[in-house]
Amino acid sequence: MEIGDWAVSQELNEIYQQARDLGLESNIAELDAYGFTVVENALSDEVTDQLADAVLGVAEKRTGKKPDVATGETHPGLQLQMGLLFQGRVFEEVLMEEPALVLITYLLGKSCVLSSVASHFKGPGGGNRGQLALHSDIQGNGVPVPLPSYAQVANCNYALTDYTEADDGVLAMVPGSHKLCRYPDEWDLSKSTKAIPVIVPKGSAIIFHGNTFHGSYERKKPGFRINLSYYFCRHYMDPTEGFRDTVSEEMLERNSERFAQLMGTTRPRGWSEANPDLSGVAIRSRLSANQYR
Repeated sequence: MEIGDWAVSQELNEIYQQARDLGLESNIAELDAYGFTVVENALSDEVTDQLADAVLGVAEKRTGKKPDVATGETHPGLQLQMGLLFQGRVFEEVLMEEPALVLITYLLGKSCVLSSVASHFKGPGGGNRGQLALHSDIQGNGVPVPLPSYAQVANCNYALTDYTEADDGVLAMVPGSHKLCRYPDEWDLSKSTKAIPVIVPKGSAIIFHGNTFHGSYERKKPGFRINLSYYFCRHYMDPTEGFRDTVSEEMLERNSERFAQLMGTTRPRGWSEANPDLSGVAIRSRLSANQYR
């Protein structure tokens, strides 16, 4: 059917039309039904490799060890690298990739903000420290159960290496778990009968609802499994990283208004001044009330 300028779904109309134009309607259906979806070839091989090299470069700088990409033995188990947005221009450019951003906007609305940019890169072994326990991303935000059925946080997880089987240390999902509106009652991924490995080629984007149970398997092969996680939240949630206070004017000037909004520059809360300029805040808050979809 043709999407009109319908009053009740005013904010959804534009987002859904963008998804349709990009061929993402089936991805929306998968998000609603299963709590996650995959967009293959979301990034070119060139950009994917550039991101992987950048992540490994950050790891080397922070740990003092040059990653051995052949064996992975320099960095065994799960290695978490936070604060990546300012570690290379490619990270800010990939943030604005349209397919993933449209699906995130469908989940969280136009008023959503970026919460963090991080990488879980994984060498072989580590046992329990090599796997990421089952959890949902809304955990840690102080939201009591039952959780709202709509997403309050969401994640775009780019695979920077091929995910061919569980032994690669790949992401695991529990399909449909977002509808349970609670936290997982099992944590050990190795014992879960409900989780499935997400098998995708490198360059794929895995987008998921913040209620969806997920984790990652221990890597049992040489080399690294590398991802890049863009974590988003609704504008009333407290972002993990305070981008509004740390983003440079230079970065804002070379990017779009949407980029600035993702940095939290239009958030009506979190003032540090005693008497801030509140002009426009009431308008933004009123507009945001319609941006749940």
